[in-house]
Amino acid sequence: MASESKTIILIATDDESILTTAKTKLSKDKFELKFADNFSDAVEFLEAKYSFNGVFIDPSLGDAGLKLVRHSHQNQTSVPIYLIGAKLVELAKEITSEQIGVQGFLKTNEEFEEMANIIDHKLKQFDIQKAIKEGKELAKSEPENFEDYIAIRAANFLSGSTCLFDVFVKIRDDKFVKLLNIGEEFEPERLNKYLSKGLEFLYIRKGAENLYINFCDQLTKKILSSKHISSEVKISQTFGHGEQVISALKGQGINEESILFAKSYAGNIHTLLENISQESGAVKSLMKNAALYDHCASTAMLACIMGKKFGLDAVESVETLGLACTLHDIGLFQIQNPYDEKEEYKYLDEQFIQDELKKEGLAQKRKKELQRIYNFHPEIGADLVADLPGIKEVVPQIIRQHHLRIDSSGFGAPVKASDFNPLAQILAIADEYSRLLFQISKFKIKEEEIASFPEKLTGYSRPIQRLFHESFFQDL
Repeated sequence: MASESKTIILIATDDESILTTAKTKLSKDKFELKFADNFSDAVEFLEAKYSFNGVFIDPSLGDAGLKLVRHSHQNQTSVPIYLIGAKLVELAKEITSEQIGVQGFLKTNEEFEEMANIIDHKLKQFDIQKAIKEGKELAKSEPENFEDYIAIRAANFLSGSTCLFDVFVKIRDDKFVKLLNIGEEFEPERLNKYLSKGLEFLYIRKGAENLYINFCDQLTKKILSSKHISSEVKISQTFGHGEQVISALKGQGINEESILFAKSYAGNIHTLLENISQESGAVKSLMKNAALYDHCASTAMLACIMGKKFGLDAVESVETLGLACTLHDIGLFQIQNPYDEKEEYKYLDEQFIQDELKKEGLAQKRKKELQRIYNFHPEIGADLVADLPGIKEVVPQIIRQHHLRIDSSGFGAPVKASDFNPLAQILAIADEYSRLLFQISKFKIKEEEIASFPEKLTGYSRPIQRLFHESFFQDL
């Protein structure tokens, strides 16, 4: 077995170029590399007692490369899996990484080398003993009510290593039972057992989420900043991408068909944006911004459910409403933030501006400048999108109008009621609702706000209000 200081990686391929890259580019001091050039050897490694930090699979390995993905999930739960090799160019046209449960497709040796080094670099920076110590300090105070817990999707829960905090399961709304103590090993087999019984969420104390996501978050930031990793991999690697919306929709009793439609819809938009981004640096930059892209994709998922009930054709919806939703805040993203030089706040976004404007004692000059930028961003975004190749004329119109309201409570260039595009209203409601669900997921506001949300839609036409209610509240 490897020493604790090494990162253990399994590489399952018979491609000589990949093997050469691994042997020459990945340091023997940092990595312990396990090679399998056939299906049987790969399965043997996966079933052995190795704690792999990453698994790289060539789908063209024999006739059963993709079957190794299933074996990886069964035996190396929560370890990142990437597909590698030249065959991916064709495979990616037929299937998405999400559909087969991998973190991404690494189509070049350069991408593969970069990803392996990122995994190694971040593992070395993570101080597990310090994390356990912090977890024990936090555990000294007992949670008192539901709001003291954070839900983490069980299928995404890190296992196979020392647990950094107490883990709970919810047996009823006001009752949580401890499943695991700080410092204990959470074996993949144990997690798989819970998953097979239908367990959807595990819970940790509020405050411990920083311990849990620290490694995941740092890894994500490193991947997003890499120049060699494709945007496809970056988006698939984003922690919690769209999960808040999907979780909320399930909680509201939205049927599985609608949820699958929404996820597929977001995937189709992403494919379309990938093509557009080849011609637009602005779109490419937006797709690399994890937080903003997550909000835009979430908005699109909510809007598509309304659009379907509105009667939009699926293809037309993606090319009009879907693109408008995903690009609706691109105008803000073009403006550099003059108030915060940190890299993660380099560009303005709507949430940043809203939070700033709510601050007490905000200087009037700064307040006026932020408000001016905020009020003008639909025009900037619409003009930018209008110049993109292959964009339908209605898309910039939807973006230009998405902050208008029929009761004059919004802003933007005024239009006649007959010229107010209903798709702009659908985007606007989805935008607001997405932000509400995100705030609830972060415990910034109470879940009861969902029930009262439809009452606050006075800025929209009656038909659009009914459409929203029928889409998300009809069965409540």
